[in-house]
Amino acid sequence: MFFSPLPALQKKYRVSPYTVVTGHSLSGLYTSYLATHHSDFINAAISVSPSLWWDDFALINDIKAAEQEAEKPAVRWFVSMANEPNEMAESYERLLNVLEAKPESAFNWESKQFPSETHDSTPLIGNVEGLKSVFRGFNAVPNIEIKSLEQLQAFYADYEKAVGYDFPMSVQQYNVYGLKAAYEGQVDWGQAILEKGVEVFDQSEVLWDSLATVYAMNDNNESALKASNKAVQFAREHQSKYISEIEAQNSDLKSRSK
Repeated sequence: MFFSPLPALQKKYRVSPYTVVTGHSLSGLYTSYLATHHSDFINAAISVSPSLWWDDFALINDIKAAEQEAEKPAVRWFVSMANEPNEMAESYERLLNVLEAKPESAFNWESKQFPSETHDSTPLIGNVEGLKSVFRGFNAVPNIEIKSLEQLQAFYADYEKAVGYDFPMSVQQYNVYGLKAAYEGQVDWGQAILEKGVEVFDQSEVLWDSLATVYAMNDNNESALKASNKAVQFAREHQSKYISEIEAQNSDLKSRSK
């Protein structure tokens, strides 16, 4: 019988319903088991140098016969191995052979080897690369392209389907995507994104300040000053580290309106 500690944790802490587990060595064996047998319990798993040789490669043999349940997206699973000899290397190769023979719909996995790392040094880089793998595709505009608000909403609706969880856009995302669109010549796109941002995060001095910038770029000085006044208000209330920049823009907008 599988016992989950999550209900007890959820009573005591504010725990996200999107559950990522990580483990190294023998605990990596455990997270490998969760990744392949408990999509009902977790959403993603990281297995750093897992001890897959345990009990004569029992888990690998079990995975070979297993099928992923179809009720929800497959667990996003990242498995890695350092420069490790003997049964560790053998078990990793066995696992990859088993997974590569499975249909893509069975397991949603990625793997990586770290030839410059040892069993003891690999947890740090393994977890960094594991988190990058688990949340791959989350950045809607990773390069120079830009998106409108509607395109961003469609992008994250598709991402929700892929991972089985709705990750709402953060203050940072609204800010970066909005300013990026505006500075790349789509000022109306940037304005719409930032207006949505202050609707969701109505006390964010950063978003109000950026919205003021974009209003000014669109020659809407009256709206720019109103947004900037909001930014100053919340910056002072929050003792924001950006208060000097926010007040500087506010002063500039006031001088323009005279």
